[in-house]
Amino acid sequence: MKLNRILKYAAVSALVVSTGVMTMGCTDNFENLNTDPYEVDPDELPFSAQFKEPFSYVYAPQQNLFQYCFNLNIDLFSGYFMTPHNFNGSGNVDYALNRGFCGGMYENVYLHIFNNTRRLIASCDEQGLSDYGAMMRVVQAYAIQMLTDAYGPVVYSSVIEDPTGGASFSYDTQESVYNALFTLVDEAIAGFKGTASVADMQAFDYWCNGDIALWKKVANQLKLRLAMRIVKVNPTLAKQKAEEAVQGGVLTSADRDILINQGLSNELTRMFEWGDCGMNASLITMLEGFKDPRLPLYVTKNQAAVTCEDGSTIEEGTKYLGVRGGCNLPSKPNQWGNFSKVICT
Repeated sequence: MKLNRILKYAAVSALVVSTGVMTMGCTDNFENLNTDPYEVDPDELPFSAQFKEPFSYVYAPQQNLFQYCFNLNIDLFSGYFMTPHNFNGSGNVDYALNRGFCGGMYENVYLHIFNNTRRLIASCDEQGLSDYGAMMRVVQAYAIQMLTDAYGPVVYSSVIEDPTGGASFSYDTQESVYNALFTLVDEAIAGFKGTASVADMQAFDYWCNGDIALWKKVANQLKLRLAMRIVKVNPTLAKQKAEEAVQGGVLTSADRDILINQGLSNELTRMFEWGDCGMNASLITMLEGFKDPRLPLYVTKNQAAVTCEDGSTIEEGTKYLGVRGGCNLPSKPNQWGNFSKVICT
């Protein structure tokens, strides 16, 4: 019995010692082991280069990203457009939700935009680079507004404040997000001092080409847009912010507009040419039901003859036809691709 107890205590002691060794071994050099030596620190990039990614991604830099961010999720669920095939069973058309399609905008905003703008705003404020920080505030506000309009409550304030050191983040209500965006835009407007070098800004400024006066108008225009979004839920605040924006100066003529030219043809046209987009039956029904005079300006009639379930035929160019959501459609090409198309160039 004494031997058994000795062996038992020895085993326990060995376990404690080994656990201690293991604990020490697992935490030794933790930071070094979990740091990629080949990863580029964005703060070490040339200053102007750090601004290019958020500027590039706030408006989809290539057509497939536009498709993921808008066409395959928001356009479908809002009832504007509909994919006329099933993406080999992995699309959203029959509500068998595809994570890549549904999260396209979400991942793009957090990874490529917000992840950079929040860091650059803090860095610019620290260095006293007011104009640069103001630009990033406008870009961040524009991106986060798109995000919350699409998804509702989103993670925002906890990312900026980061009280847990990145351990966890919490969702903000859409009301609190909008209030934060009004503050952010006001900070941007106040931050445009016109002290930065125009030539330096032109190296990455795809929006206004270093024109601070135009940037102020863009910021006020965004403020007006935010105000219009809340007019039904908070008309008092909407009126206040809209009046502030107009008094501050908004875009009032085409020659003072912003042009984001990435050398791409019309993205929506490409979606139709690829056979990945069709008109949504809900939109067609509404436009026809209200006898909307814009219908023939927006939409073509069916592009080819369509065979109905009862065997009858709808001849080419005779009817506005939209694709209904929730349908288990066959792979392309199919006759749903011959339905109405959008009129754009």
